[in-house]
Amino acid sequence: MTTTATIPGKALDNAARAALKRYNDSKAAIKAAEAVKAEAEAELRAFLGDATTALFGGQRVLTLESRVRSGIDVKALNAGWPEAAAACRTETAYTFLKTL
Repeated sequence: MTTTATIPGKALDNAARAALKRYNDSKAAIKAAEAVKAEAEAELRAFLGDATTALFGGQRVLTLESRVRSGIDVKALNAGWPEAAAACRTETAYTFLKTL
């Protein structure tokens, strides 16, 4: 005698199946668009070389900006000052969709 295990969950109806397809299709499109964007950015950076501004028709159309981002070295904080690290630690619970 064989038994079939049931998986807990909710069976997709046609509308949810269509939404899942759109969701997966949009994720693939975003990934493809990000690859195109990265390639275009690399080409533009190569074109700029040492320049910081690109012109078209005498007008500025692109600038290379610089920023400084600061952060906390969490590993060093945990190693050197574990009590301070624990006192400053925060947690945020969240949910996300994971397609299988």
